[in-house]
Amino acid sequence: MFKAVIATAAVAATFNTALACTAVDIVAADGSVIAGRTMEWAFDMQWTLISLPKGTPLAMTATPALKLPTATLTSKYAMVGVKPGIIPGDALLEGQNSAGLGMGGNFLPASPSTRP
Repeated sequence: MFKAVIATAAVAATFNTALACTAVDIVAADGSVIAGRTMEWAFDMQWTLISLPKGTPLAMTATPALKLPTATLTSKYAMVGVKPGIIPGDALLEGQNSAGLGMGGNFLPASPSTRP
């Protein structure tokens, strides 16, 4: 009986980790750090690696329900990262700029109690 419980728990644990992200930090010889993570999202985001040079115009939009105007800005630093192909434009969900600022988006589906 105990072996069956352990086996069931081990199998259940593999399902939960299949949709988790893993942090990765690479430390260079000079002490600089490149931080990243794996991207195990619940569906195919069609990830694409992109590089945006300094001075790239970026359009910032909100969901249409908010009825906000599009704001356009110009990047101060070059950026490299991954974008989801299923979202139009240059929406980086993970990346870093040439000054070392890193950012990342997380998959946080709403729980049933928080949905409208």
